[in-house]
Amino acid sequence: MSQFRTECPTSKTTEKFVQFVEVGGAGQRASFEREVIWVQESETALLFMHGGKVVRQGPVTNDYYGYLTSFTRNEAHRAELLAQEYGVTPESTLEIHLVTTITRRPCIETEADQLANAEASGQRRQYSHLPDIWRQETVVDGEPRYPDLEAVTVATGLVWSSKNTAEQNASLAQTFAQQWAVQ
Repeated sequence: MSQFRTECPTSKTTEKFVQFVEVGGAGQRASFEREVIWVQESETALLFMHGGKVVRQGPVTNDYYGYLTSFTRNEAHRAELLAQEYGVTPESTLEIHLVTTITRRPCIETEADQLANAEASGQRRQYSHLPDIWRQETVVDGEPRYPDLEAVTVATGLVWSSKNTAEQNASLAQTFAQQWAVQ
């Protein structure tokens, strides 16, 4: 099970899982509940758009430095430089967008994670990805299915566009950040 560290906000739920195990050579289904920690994080993608469609995706940044740090003035400046380099203006049919996506990623805090977090200073906490063998049971068309518990997209928003003025872009970014800030 792999670990990761984050400064992003978290919430907790109790989820029901099933795990298929072999006991004495026979497969058995074990059901259990486990506390799941949901890490809310963002990532921002630089997109080249034409006619409302993505024609190319540029770099994607994440929240390595804390929640909602995937979009900073550096990314806006990089987008402005690319617009200049490619001659993209507000009147162009080619557009450059910065789009931020907020997701909630499921994980657990193992005993090893708890120990690491107790010994660590600062706000960056360690968590573990869910084991691949933990599944949730659902029924589709009368048949049981056992999907993974996956990350959930909470929101996606435009935070910068080559069609906008600097003031409009600042307002877009500020509004998005205020809307998705976690206290």
